[in-house]
Amino acid sequence: MEFKNVLDIATKQITSVSRKDTLIKAAELMIQNNLRNVLVVDDGIKEYGIITVTDITDFLLRGISFTDLVESVEFKTVKQISQDSSALEASFLIREDVNYLCVVDDAKNLLGVVSMSNIISAIDTELVVNEIKLGHIIGKTKAKTAKTADSLTTVFHRVNATPTEAVVIIDDHHVPIGIITKRDIVKLIIKNTDMSQEVSGFMQTPLFTVNEETT
Repeated sequence: MEFKNVLDIATKQITSVSRKDTLIKAAELMIQNNLRNVLVVDDGIKEYGIITVTDITDFLLRGISFTDLVESVEFKTVKQISQDSSALEASFLIREDVNYLCVVDDAKNLLGVVSMSNIISAIDTELVVNEIKLGHIIGKTKAKTAKTADSLTTVFHRVNATPTEAVVIIDDHHVPIGIITKRDIVKLIIKNTDMSQEVSGFMQTPLFTVNEETT
């Protein structure tokens, strides 16, 4: 199988903040553009950072203000990969603790960002659709759940404790009926929503489920 060049599959329209921007700007950019993260990019600095929606919820739990500057908090530096590398080489670098790679030229200038979803899109579509089961992609990850009567505050703490970025809402019979994501929670906090309210009024519904053997 021939793999594409990493720059060919990279996302080149990059949403970013600078170190002098506020955390609320980072959060609002994620919400406005339906993103799970934004890059931290500054002129003259050839190391590129990233702030994720998980970081935002973690900052809130630690009592960090949305008005604080990006440079005042700790954020991860994104590993870099040469524009001449292949998608296969990029797949070797993306692991559990590395979700994104910055594609750079010889001068370390940022050209794009690549994730596992970019790499999967570079693989033969028929192979992905017909051979790879959802259970293999998800692995042993188990969804966190909450009840419809749980408060937004309760769900906020629960969603921040899961690596899957969302909590599944179940009814009294443990049937999944909705979902709420970390991005949803951040949006509600920005709007100064009363977090004592029940999650049932804010979850995304209906929720459709499939078997882990589904391809």
